[in-house]
Formats: sequence, structure tokens, C-alpha cells
Amino acid sequence: MQWIHFAILAGTSYGVYNFFTKITADKFSPTVSLMIITGTAFIVSIIGTLILRSLGYPLLFDKSSLHKPILSGIFYGTAVIFYVIMFSKGAPLSLGNPLVSALLTIVVTILSVVFLRESLNPARIIGLVTVIIGFFILARS
Repeated sequence: MQWIHFAILAGTSYGVYNFFTKITADKFSPTVSLMIITGTAFIVSIIGTLILRSLGYPLLFDKSSLHKPILSGIFYGTAVIFYVIMFSKGAPLSLGNPLVSALLTIVVTILSVVFLRESLNPARIIGLVTVIIGFFILARS
């Protein structure tokens, strides 16, 4: 499969994750929700590792880069807490998630251009401007 297929699978999985996060946001405190989500994700990662290893995928580990997934985990955990709070305060899924996704797109694009030296072609710039405009339109609704 090509990367686009995995993008579709990831986007679908994130969409379902967002749905379940929304419908349970007022049932658990944000940190308890985070513990349940990440604990379950940890179990999935163990099962996934075992399956991928059995299929011949290498188990890579770069000790010199360990701080990067740790920082990723810190920001993910923080994001989930804010995300659950947003929904527990009444944000509709159909508005809250697109706002978060739009801002995520803007932040990731800036970080990838500044730190990873990724280029922006005219089509990407138009897409980013469209996302920024969409963010402000959604934020006012």
C-alpha cells in the first residue's frame, strides 16, 4: 500500500477517536480520560508491535533520539486534556474538531517549513491560506 492509503486509514481512525472522545467528554475528568485513552493505546501498540515483528518489520530504537517521542507524548497528552475540556464545555464535535484540525494544520506547516526545511509550492500555499480563512470563518460561527 502507498502512503495515501495509510493517510486514509489514519484519518478515519482519528475521526472515530474524535467521535468517542466527544461523546464521553462529560463522563470522565480530562486526566482520567487521557489515562484510559493512552492506556488502551499502549495495549494496541504492544499488539501492533508483536504483529509487525511477526511480519518481519524491524524493531528500531535510537537512544540518541529518545527525547523526541517523549516530547511528542507530552504534547499529545496535553492536547488530549485540552481537547476533552473543550468538549466537556459544550463544543460541538462538528465545530470543535475542524477548528482544532485547522490550527493543527497551520502549526504543523509552520514547524515543517521552519525546522524541517520543507518547501511550500503555490498549491500548498493556497491550501494553507484556505485553511486559515476556514479557521476564522468557523471560529465566528
